[in-house]
Amino acid sequence: MKQSARKIALCITLLLFPVIGSGAFSLSRSECSSVLPKTTVAKRSWTRNSHSLICPPDFGLYALSNSEEESLPLSLRTRTESFVLDKNGASVRRRRWRSNLTGRKASEKKQRGDIRYKGLMFEYNSDEIILGSDASKGEDTIGVMLIHPIGVGISRWYFHRLLLALESYFSDRSTSRSGGSSSGQQYRYVFIAPDLVGSGTCSNPHPVYSRKPDSESVVKEEELNELPLFNISDWSDQVLNLMGKYERGEVCESDQHLGMRPSVQKWCIVANGGCSPIALQVAARRKEELRSGKLANSPVTNVVLSAPPRLPFFLESADPAKVRKSFKTLCGISGKAFWWYALRNKGSFIQKFSEKNLVARPENLGERWTHNCLEAALMHGGRTRYSTFGFLAGALQDGCGASLNELKGDPFSDVQIDLIRGGDKQPNRAKSWFWKKKRQNNKKKERGKDSSSDDHPSPSESRQLAFRNFLQENGNGGKERTIGGRISLAHEDAEGYAAALIDLIGDI
Repeated sequence: MKQSARKIALCITLLLFPVIGSGAFSLSRSECSSVLPKTTVAKRSWTRNSHSLICPPDFGLYALSNSEEESLPLSLRTRTESFVLDKNGASVRRRRWRSNLTGRKASEKKQRGDIRYKGLMFEYNSDEIILGSDASKGEDTIGVMLIHPIGVGISRWYFHRLLLALESYFSDRSTSRSGGSSSGQQYRYVFIAPDLVGSGTCSNPHPVYSRKPDSESVVKEEELNELPLFNISDWSDQVLNLMGKYERGEVCESDQHLGMRPSVQKWCIVANGGCSPIALQVAARRKEELRSGKLANSPVTNVVLSAPPRLPFFLESADPAKVRKSFKTLCGISGKAFWWYALRNKGSFIQKFSEKNLVARPENLGERWTHNCLEAALMHGGRTRYSTFGFLAGALQDGCGASLNELKGDPFSDVQIDLIRGGDKQPNRAKSWFWKKKRQNNKKKERGKDSSSDDHPSPSESRQLAFRNFLQENGNGGKERTIGGRISLAHEDAEGYAAALIDLIGDI
């Protein structure tokens, strides 16, 4: 009975494979034809891989090729970085029905099953811009690590507006106050915006294999069909690895023309929204290293969180079993359907979702928001979806209690946590009649309450006060600045974000 059920399921899978097996990153040929030029569609070949019929890898570039070019800072430099993520003990995932179809023998499967991951080697790009005073004058160099959000097609391009605004900010300061030193300009700043693991260019790792723990590691140039579930420690490992390269002044062979990395004496970690736990863990781990005397590295003296979530997000931990189960579900048909729906019709879903939930006004997104999301989402065969699936599964909701306890103010090291908030505090718009009805019922229940509630802060303000008060009691509560925008503050109000950021870290 079980064998017949398996055969029936296998037949159904094979019949539906051309439809649902196309992968979350693929689109139909008719949809691609509506976006790509006709000559391009006619000349390009359509190949069928292990997933299905997929669009050309440069589909995102053709999607909005007529849009105006993106403005980048003149002093922007892009470095090629490498990083080995420790995933010791993880095995390569292979589908059982594939091995059964190929007729692989049990002994062969057992021999191949002994191969284990020792790690994943990533190669990715990182943007760098150096501003402020000249290093020859002896001023300290502050490294500002920019951690971009995790989402559909979000990568380091998210901070391009901010980097351009920072360059303009320092240029205006130097021309207007050529005689004296302005606030924050007595330092030299190195702003670094890398692609996080699983996002953008950092989504095509090569496995590092090892049959025995004591054997030599071997890096195989093969592509992985699926990426594992990433957690906060994986992303913080990458950031700490990149920070160490700047402190040691390492130069990659491919980046020798860019010169030696600037030496950093202090660090500031900047994160937005749900990626705040990454910044907190990086600062906590660096403080622990300095206290234990393992490494004589530069300290993290400042953490800047923009549009932070409410306090329970930082204190409550998600169930790891539920997170793994949700991630496994998203890696299946449901996740593929979601990814396909998000990228279809030139990314119309991305545009609508961003306008309703991420920005105060739709025009704040700009003309290249959706184009950049599509381009990054389709990199490396759409493998960037696995970091998004991990975020949706709750990989970042692991609780920050340990990090906040480690960062608790003490005489040894005082890490200041500053906040940047958006001036638009409106709640998310109603998605359907159900939410509208629920909101109306809540209003009816509140009608009988005392009208003196005007003297009390609104729910959004009370949540902000709760998190800010917690930081003050923890001993590392810093300053707070309010700028324009809603959630994607560094992209919405880049000029205001640049001024607030320099004001917050200029005197650390």
